[in-house]
Amino acid sequence: MNDTASQLFAENGNGLISLIYPPDDGMYAKSVGEAILGMQSCLEEIAKIAKLEGLEIVVFPVEDGSFKTIFAFIKKDGWKIVVGLDIVFNLLNNGFDVIEHFGTNKAHNLDTEVLQYVQNPNVLALCQSKNFIYGSQKIVGPLSENIEKVEIRYGEGTLEIKCENKQKYFEELEKESIFPELRDGATVTIAGEITRINKGYGDLGFKYKERTLKCTTFDFETSITQYHEFLEDSQVLLTAIVKRDGPYDLPELKVISIAKIEPPNQTSIFEKE
Repeated sequence: MNDTASQLFAENGNGLISLIYPPDDGMYAKSVGEAILGMQSCLEEIAKIAKLEGLEIVVFPVEDGSFKTIFAFIKKDGWKIVVGLDIVFNLLNNGFDVIEHFGTNKAHNLDTEVLQYVQNPNVLALCQSKNFIYGSQKIVGPLSENIEKVEIRYGEGTLEIKCENKQKYFEELEKESIFPELRDGATVTIAGEITRINKGYGDLGFKYKERTLKCTTFDFETSITQYHEFLEDSQVLLTAIVKRDGPYDLPELKVISIAKIEPPNQTSIFEKE
């Protein structure tokens, strides 16, 4: 690190995130290293979901006589700590809160209880990130009889994870395919509800079987705003081409057309050969 970074550390105490373990004795070097990497993984996923671009995550020197590790987001072009880390800490806090309430498996698979509990779509996206899940496991990993809790601090905020909740973070993720009927490359017609239209990003949210799928237009010449009239309908019929990386990832849909549903139309899925 250079002198500028040291100066930033001295002048921007509220712009840093602290990972703190209060052990009675020492900690294994491997555990400390894994925890730091886990925190980095969590912060990287949060930055991606929060659309914080052009950033690097820097770890500041550990304070003497403690197991506190300091993290900061640094802009690559100028070495300035990013203002607004309260957004990052809020997502981190809420992501861990969901895991502690429901366990890793329900949180990751967005169980119905989770969907009813969480209102922020960014928190739901965080729960579905395996890198966030595995990163949180590394942070919680050192907790034991010797180390009963870990604290994550930002400004006046404190997130505390206790040893008694450790097992919630280590549930084995059940690999269940998501919407197997939506095969990559297939043209499908499905029934659901349009929950939002975002002109800036050129996409819309389509609620299908309790999950919201990202939809974009089939070609660049078509504006997503043309579907605004369907926002008032509780159910519409969407025809689209499926795009997905694998059976365990949420598919995205390339919209071909959207039509109103007139009773007694069925809401089952149809595939065009």
